[in-house]
Amino acid sequence: MRQLHTLATMFALFVALAHADLYAPMGEAIGPIVLDGQANGAIVIAAEATAHEQAAASELQAYLQAISGAEVPILAEGEGGEGFPAYVGHTQAATEKGLVGRATALGDEGLLMYADEDGLFLLGGGELGTYNAVHAFLEEKLGVRWFSPDPLGEVVPEMATITIGQMDETQVPDFQMRWIGRGQWALRNRQNVRLPDDALGLKVYASAHTFRKFVPPDEHFDDHPEWFALVGGERKRYEGVHGNQLCTSNPEVLAKVVEEMRAALDADPNLDIISLFPNDGMGFCECDNCKALDEDTMYSVEETNGGWRGLDWESHRTLSRRPRRGERVDEDSPGQSSHVRDIQRVSTGAAGPVTAHARHGPRPTVSWLVPQPCDRGPAVPYQQGVQGRAGGLDGHLPESVPVRVLLQGGGRGPALPEDIPWLRDMGLYGIYTQYKTENVWTIGLNYYVASRLLWDADLDVDALVADYCQKLYGPAAEPMSDYYEAYERAAIASDVHLSAEYADLPKVFTPELIAAQRERVARAAALADTDEVRERVRRAEVVLGYVEVCMQYMEQVMRAATGDGTNRWVVMEEPTGDLQPYADAVLAYISEHEQDNCFGRKINNYIARFTSPANAVSQVSAIIGTDLGPLTKAQWLERTGAQAASGPTPATFDIWLYANDLDGEPDKPEHQLLLRGADGEYGTVAAVPATGRQKDRTNLCYVIEGLEAADYIVDGQVRLRFLNLPEDWYMSTLFAWYVMPHIEGVSDAQATGLMAENLEWVREAAAGFHEYGFNGAKAGESVPVEETIEVLGFGDVTVPEQAG
Repeated sequence: MRQLHTLATMFALFVALAHADLYAPMGEAIGPIVLDGQANGAIVIAAEATAHEQAAASELQAYLQAISGAEVPILAEGEGGEGFPAYVGHTQAATEKGLVGRATALGDEGLLMYADEDGLFLLGGGELGTYNAVHAFLEEKLGVRWFSPDPLGEVVPEMATITIGQMDETQVPDFQMRWIGRGQWALRNRQNVRLPDDALGLKVYASAHTFRKFVPPDEHFDDHPEWFALVGGERKRYEGVHGNQLCTSNPEVLAKVVEEMRAALDADPNLDIISLFPNDGMGFCECDNCKALDEDTMYSVEETNGGWRGLDWESHRTLSRRPRRGERVDEDSPGQSSHVRDIQRVSTGAAGPVTAHARHGPRPTVSWLVPQPCDRGPAVPYQQGVQGRAGGLDGHLPESVPVRVLLQGGGRGPALPEDIPWLRDMGLYGIYTQYKTENVWTIGLNYYVASRLLWDADLDVDALVADYCQKLYGPAAEPMSDYYEAYERAAIASDVHLSAEYADLPKVFTPELIAAQRERVARAAALADTDEVRERVRRAEVVLGYVEVCMQYMEQVMRAATGDGTNRWVVMEEPTGDLQPYADAVLAYISEHEQDNCFGRKINNYIARFTSPANAVSQVSAIIGTDLGPLTKAQWLERTGAQAASGPTPATFDIWLYANDLDGEPDKPEHQLLLRGADGEYGTVAAVPATGRQKDRTNLCYVIEGLEAADYIVDGQVRLRFLNLPEDWYMSTLFAWYVMPHIEGVSDAQATGLMAENLEWVREAAAGFHEYGFNGAKAGESVPVEETIEVLGFGDVTVPEQAG
C-alpha cells in the first residue's frame, strides 16, 4: 500500500532508472548528490545513531559508490559537510520537518522517502523501516536490483551523476509476515524473518514439524506410548525425523504441548511466532477418538497413511479440543496467548495434515497452506484451489492469519499474480516459503516475484518479469523472457499439479518444449554482450540440461513401468540394469554443477529416491495403474463372457497368495494364514513365508497346498484371514488370493511365473479369486486382512508348458 503525496514531472534520466509500470519516479530534479563521478554531498545520521541506522547509511554509501564510483562520506549531524545531504534514520533534521512523527505512524516497518531543497530523507517507523527506506530508494529510484542472493543476481546501474528529485512517498507492507529467503538478500527485498540480525523483524520458533520438538519420542514413548499415533493397530516408535505423529485426541497430549509451548516462551520471551505443526511424513493416528474428529473425506486416514494421499478435509486433528479465541498459553504472561486452531487444509495432495500455530503477543499466527503457484491449468481455474476449499474460514480464524506457501516450479508460477493480492485482500497475516540459496537459478524468479508482491501485492507482475529479464539479460532479454514464459505455458497446458508425480513430469517437459528451450537459450547466448550476461544465460542452460537429463531418465523409467501393458501390480524388485546409467547421469550432472546455484549442494533423500530405478519404476507404475481396481471371479466372468466351471468340488484345494515383501526369517515367519471352518472359528493353516520362502521387497506367489474342502469351503465360500504376527515386522502388501484346484508339484516360482506371464490362465483356472487394486492391501501391525471368496466351480486344469 503506497501513498504518493508528490508526483512531479518525469524527466528522461529516470525513465532509464525505473520502469514506469513498476515504481513511481522521483519528481523535479533538486540537485546531485554525485556529480561527474565525485561526491557532491554527504550521508547524514543522527549524532547518536543506532547501530542499525549506521548500517543502513553504510548500505546507501556502498551502493552510491557502486553506481557512480564516488564515495559519499557519512557524517554525524553537527559535523558540517557541503553539498546535497541525504539524511538516514531519525535525525534531528527529520524531526524538525515532522518526518519522524509521520514515519512512526507507519509502524516499525513502514518507510518514508522525502526530498526537497533541504535534502533527501530516508527513514522508517523503526530501524527495519529505515533499512526498507534505503533499499526502496536504491531499488525504485536508482534502479538497483537484488534478483537473487547469488552475486550474479545483483544488478547495479552505472551513472556518473546521481541527481535527487522531489519526493514525498510513504509505503507500508501489504503482509505483516514476509518470509521469502533469508539473510542480506531478504533484508534488501524488504522481508522480515530470518534477517542478518535476529533483533530485526519477526522471531519465529521453528517453521514446521514441531510435534517432535514438543513431545520427543525418545523421551516419552517408553512411558507414554498412548501419546503417539496408533497406526496399523500399534503405537510404534520410529527413528529419524518422519512419523511419530501425536494422538491429538488425547487430552494429556494437549496438556503436554501447551506446557512445552510455555517453556519455549519462557526461554525466549521475544518470540513472535511459535509453530504447532505435525512431523514430516505420514503415520497419522487411526484410533477411534481421532477418527471421530474427521469430516467427510475422499480418503480414510488408513488410505492416507498407506498411499501418501492428501488429507482433503477440514481436519479437527491438529489438537482436537478447540480452544476459545485468545486462550492463554502462559497464564503468568499477559499478552501471550494461543490460537491452536483447526482450519481447512487446502494444499491438495501434499503430505501432512492441517498446519496450526500459536499466537504470541498482538500477532495472531495460525498457519494455512495454500496451493503451490503452478496449481492452475485448464482444469484448475484461477483460485479454485484456494477459494474452492476456503469455505468455512469465516468464524474459524482470528482477524489475521499467516499463510505458508510452497513456491516451486521453473517459471514464475501462474497463480502468483492473482492469488497473493487475493490473500492480501482476505486480511491474511503473511506468507513464507521453503527456500534454498543453492537453487536460485532454477526457482529464483519465483522467489523474487513473491518477495516483491508480499511488500506490494498490486505490482504489475508482467512488468516485474519484463524488468527482471531486461536488467539481467540486456540484449538477450527477449529470448530469455520467452524461455520463462514457455515453462509457465507448459505448466498450465499440462494441467499437472507442481510438484508432479514422476509419471506426470513428461506431460510438462515434453521433447518439443525442451527443443524449443534449447533454441531460445542458444539465441540468448548469441545476443549476450557481457561476461555477466553470458554467465546468466549459461545458468539457464544448466537448468535446461538438468531437465533434459532427467527426462531422458524418465523416458526409460516409463518404458520399464509400462512394459507390455499387462503389469497389474507395483513391481518392487530391481528393474533391469539398463536404467542405472540414466540415473547415474542425473547424479553426475548435479555433481558437475553443484557450484552453479541451480540445485541443492547435496544429494538429498528426494533426489536419492528419484534416481533409484526401483523406486522410480514403482512410483510410475502406481500412477499408470490407478485405474485398476479390485476384481473378483464373478466380475471377470462378466467382463470376458466366459462361463464358470461346473465340475465337482475336489477333496482338497490350494490357495495361491500373491504378495510383496514377505521376508520374515528362517525360523520366524512374518504372517499367518487362517481359514474359517464350518464351526465359524478361524484356524491357522500356514505360516507365511515358510522356511526358505522369504522374499524381501519382491513379488512372489505362495502356494498353500492340500486344504480340506469339507473343512473350509462353507456355503460356497472360503473365508480367509491374513495376520501380520506381532513381532518386529512392519508391513507387507497383499495383491490377490486365488482358490485353486490342487495341482501336483507347482512351486512358488512356477506360480509366480504364471502370475507374471499368464494371469488370464490363473483367473480361468481359479474356482474363485479376489484381486485388490493396483496398490494392494496392506498387511500391517497385528491388523488382519480378511476376505471372503465366492467359489464358483472347479474344473480340470493343465499348467501351460512355458511356465517354469
